[in-house]
Formats: sequence, structure tokens, C-alpha cells
Amino acid sequence: MIINYDFNDMCTGDKDVTIPTPYFITVTDFDIESTKKFRNEFQKAVRRNQQIIPIIIDSYGGVVGSVFAMIDIIRTAKVPVAIIANGYAYSAGAFLLTAGTPGYRYASPLSSIMIHDASSGVIGKSEDIQNTAERLKDLSGQIFKMLDVNCNKSPGYFKKLIKGARNLELHLSPSEAKDHGMIDHIGIPELIFSVDYKLEIKNNDKD
Repeated sequence: MIINYDFNDMCTGDKDVTIPTPYFITVTDFDIESTKKFRNEFQKAVRRNQQIIPIIIDSYGGVVGSVFAMIDIIRTAKVPVAIIANGYAYSAGAFLLTAGTPGYRYASPLSSIMIHDASSGVIGKSEDIQNTAERLKDLSGQIFKMLDVNCNKSPGYFKKLIKGARNLELHLSPSEAKDHGMIDHIGIPELIFSVDYKLEIKNNDKD
């Protein structure tokens, strides 16, 4: 980072320099409001020209559409995106965890990770329930396909895992998640922030 000083300000001591600190994104919910918050915070990190964008997850999950939107935002990044599960990474949280840059996906030793089929508590007419069921089936297919890609697994890998759990919740320890390719490291990484200062004299001769 290079900070430019005006020479007159330096001589008089009238200029204070504020060093921008790195920006961290914390995800606890997955809904419309949390997606807006995620988008705004991600853009703040981008504008600070960070070499890495860290995202910390501690969530029981939420709306599937919200995590899809967050993943689309992550894919726009020009730098690595580090994602850290610290606490719970359930459902949409586990899905988001796998979307970090390969080599930059972490889970703390005491974290808990869970994946499952897309679900809904919809009630109503039989036609409504049937339509919802079909939509959920499509969403589950999208989720499992993306999990296979994110975790570098063959097509159908995660769908088989869920079937092995009788289509119920599949709870994973960090070591199990690592075995399935969902994370790369067990532990909370050390995030180091450093600033380089450079002082130059610019020749402004008028003749």
C-alpha cells in the first residue's frame, strides 16, 4: 500500500493519515436482508484492494436462494476468498463453506457441519404442495451438483451421501468434512495484515 503525502502538509503537520484496516465478512443468516448485507460488505472489501477476502460462517442455515446469490457474488472476486467455519456451518452455511477458493477453506476444530436435502414447511392445496415438492427436487439437484464441483467429486457423490443418511440431516465433523473435500484445513488461520510505507520526493520545478 502506498500513501501519498503533500509536502506542505508534512511540513506543517496538518495532515493525519488513516490506514484502512482489512474487511471481514461474517455470515449468520441466509435471507433477503443478509444477502444485501453480504453484497455491501463484499464490495467494501473489494474497494480496499485486499489480497484476500475473509468470510466467517456461524449459521444454522436459511433460504437456498440467498446462498446461491452469495456464491454468485463470490465468483466475481479477482482475489482468493477464504471461508472459515467457526461454530456452525449448517445447511446453506455448509454449502457456502465449500464455495471458498480451493486451499482457502477452513473449519475450526470444534465446528459442526451439516448438509441435507432442500426442505420446506409449506402447507396448502395438494397442487401447491406438489409444485413445491418439484421445485425442492430441482433445488436439491442444483445443490448436490454444485457440491460435487466445489469439492472436486464425481457427479452424484453428495446425493449418494444423503441417500446413505436416509435423506435426513448428515452431520459431519471437521475431519469428515475434509475427507469429503468440503474444506482444506482444520483450524482457524492466522490473518496477518501488513502495510508498506514509501516516501518519495516529486520534482515540481516550473522552469
